[in-house]
Amino acid sequence: MLLENGWLVDARHVPSPHHDCRPEDEKPTLLVVHNISLPPGEFGGPWIDALFTGTIDPDAHPFFAEIHICAYRLTA
Repeated sequence: MLLENGWLVDARHVPSPHHDCRPEDEKPTLLVVHNISLPPGEFGGPWIDALFTGTIDPDAHPFFAEIHICAYRLTA
């Protein structure tokens, strides 16, 4: 696994406005790999990026009008 500035080199990075600043002396200690399809069962397309960046169009699919996302925090 190759990291550059704390990011996986071969991973696509999609910045999200839904985050807080991490203190400089705090290093990431957990990587969560999560699979998702939007709408359910449909893979590919722009919908996952749109959901996590807050730009999803609720009128583009009936499921999008009902979906909610919340921020999770793990304290260990």
